[in-house]
Amino acid sequence: MSEAPIWLSEFFRADNSICLESVLKGDYDRVSQGLFSPLVVPASMGQWPFILPLKTKSGRELFFYGGAQNARKLSELRSVMRAFLGSADVFPDLPLIKQPETVAEQALLKRSPQGIIKITLLDQSDVAAKKRVYQAFAKLLELYEERPNITVDLIRPTGRILRDFFSACSVRDGAAAFSFYEELKGSGRVSRRNLLSLELQALAAGKQWQDILDHSQLSDLLQGRVPIRVTILLLRAMGHSGLYDLCDSHGLSGPAIDSARAMCSRLGPLFRSPPALESSSSFEDDWKIWAIGASVVGTPGYSENLPDFIDRGWLASLAEWTGTSETEEPSNVLTVTPKLDDLNAVTKLLQQSLTASPSELEQIVAQIEALPDEVLSRLEQFPRLSELWGSLKAERRASDGGWSSWVEQITQPGPEIGALEQECINSSPYWTSDTFDPDQVRDLLESNNVEEIGIMLRNILPILLSWLDEREISCTATFWGVWANFLALDDVVTHQDVVIAENILTNFLEQPHTKDEYKQVVEAVEILWEKGSSVSNYCSMLDVVELLLESSCPDKAVLSKLWQSIQAFSLQKWNRLEAAQQHLSKSIACEILGEECLASYPSESSAEESEETVDVGPDLGGKSVAIYTLTEGAGRRAKAVLEGLFKGLIVETNNDHVATPSLTNLAKKADYFIFSANSSKHQAFYPVSKIRSDLIYPQGKGSSSIIDAFLSNLS
Repeated sequence: MSEAPIWLSEFFRADNSICLESVLKGDYDRVSQGLFSPLVVPASMGQWPFILPLKTKSGRELFFYGGAQNARKLSELRSVMRAFLGSADVFPDLPLIKQPETVAEQALLKRSPQGIIKITLLDQSDVAAKKRVYQAFAKLLELYEERPNITVDLIRPTGRILRDFFSACSVRDGAAAFSFYEELKGSGRVSRRNLLSLELQALAAGKQWQDILDHSQLSDLLQGRVPIRVTILLLRAMGHSGLYDLCDSHGLSGPAIDSARAMCSRLGPLFRSPPALESSSSFEDDWKIWAIGASVVGTPGYSENLPDFIDRGWLASLAEWTGTSETEEPSNVLTVTPKLDDLNAVTKLLQQSLTASPSELEQIVAQIEALPDEVLSRLEQFPRLSELWGSLKAERRASDGGWSSWVEQITQPGPEIGALEQECINSSPYWTSDTFDPDQVRDLLESNNVEEIGIMLRNILPILLSWLDEREISCTATFWGVWANFLALDDVVTHQDVVIAENILTNFLEQPHTKDEYKQVVEAVEILWEKGSSVSNYCSMLDVVELLLESSCPDKAVLSKLWQSIQAFSLQKWNRLEAAQQHLSKSIACEILGEECLASYPSESSAEESEETVDVGPDLGGKSVAIYTLTEGAGRRAKAVLEGLFKGLIVETNNDHVATPSLTNLAKKADYFIFSANSSKHQAFYPVSKIRSDLIYPQGKGSSSIIDAFLSNLS
């Protein structure tokens, strides 16, 4: 019993006053041994899961860490821990750590590389609480040991995981997106190629642009037909890595040509043929990035495949800068008429399809489809050819489809729900704006009474929201009201559903609406909150309330009713809320109910207690923070809370739609710059991002998200 795994020894040799050897030998007193042994001994024997204590050598702090065999079982352990511990003794969030901050965490991640769970006591001086937590974990491990072997792991439906994944991506929550990606990866139900696409989307949600460009599997991916969703991600990753500066003629000068050529050459196959992007001005920057890449790698005739809205003066400047001729004619694709049994000719056609223009692609597809079935069947014997032909067919089918035909399939008798959901996920990036009829979708939502169809429609909602946002398509308040009611039908509500509700509400409030429509939408949000109220959702709900405060509210009684429901929860969980959330809750309450409502909130009993409440981070006296947001009220509230939390902190807000001298000067002089990207315009973003690369991005529009992003940046 005296020997232990290396990782375990390293953990206890870190800042841990508990002696591993003494525990294994039984040298501690009876009480301490009774607390330590049930956790330490099973881990030393290699049992899963493990839960280990870390008592700092100062003796003032005690933490616990948990680990499991894989991501799915780690998620299960986290849920079981929450059920066992409740909220009386520990902070309920139970963060998942993947990047170590201490030597001890680094040691545990060797044993559990998919992540470890950290448990922190609410009161480090409460001896009785410490004992209860030790005993709870001992009982938990005992039950794990006693339970029968489970031969089949229960996993969430793939559609539900994808729904949460796309919701996280839509609000640029990279950590959550990656967590759902790991869950999908562990399910074994997603193909390798689709997993790569999901991983790249998770990286984009976390703004890890260089990680996308450096991904080890990109070279393999670029050998075939690249899905349009991945193409867009790669173009935008290059944009954020420096090419957006070139989308203006003023940027086409100087030595930037060398870095642009080096970046684009690595992704050369991406520029062999024009992307299947919609010819819409909402994709103007994506088209320009492709043109820059095609120009620097020397793709002949690239400018002839660009949409008409691309400025020809900019194209001329680009050609001059790169030393290429933008009027150079493309090389013609050989038109091959395959012989009946000539696979070499078919191979040539498929290879040519990788660099073909849209019109040439039509000819290639027509020639191959005209082949006899026995010749096409022979392609399946060659994986590379079969994959090329399959991806080409899938792309053509996707391009020929659209939202209207997809909705029509749903209304037919006996629709294949799973196939339709997958079609929307895979094909919707190819669907053009003219195929979308909001009235058709609204009628489907209002008339549908089949549970399976309803689940599928709620699963694809995040995809539809992103699709509409990318194309800058506006829908009526009635359309969004129907979706709000539809979302409220879910029996189980997660944090991602609250995020989606905020998105729906934002779109609703931007459109003219009646008093009844307003009331129905707010009531739907209230139902969602009642089903999914939690400390982790509280920040998002504060953002929702702020959206309503910023709108021209036609029914203050409805807003007051919603807030009273939220306020009741906050008072019940007051000690578990962050100091910033407490400050903001009081501020919002005063705006809605008046200052007399402050009597309902806990009072600070002493100056000492008050100082502890606002001790949220480092001394920021004399430091300055800039907040850029078009939601003026959110900026104003965030300013008040941050200046209240940090003595001597100077906070300035800006809501200019373009890069005014005031905004650019603020970007140059501020110690911290918070850029609320979800309520910003590109005209302001690009100039500011050129000035500084350390922008802080909130996930939502409200002051709660702004404050949370700033505090997270400090930690």
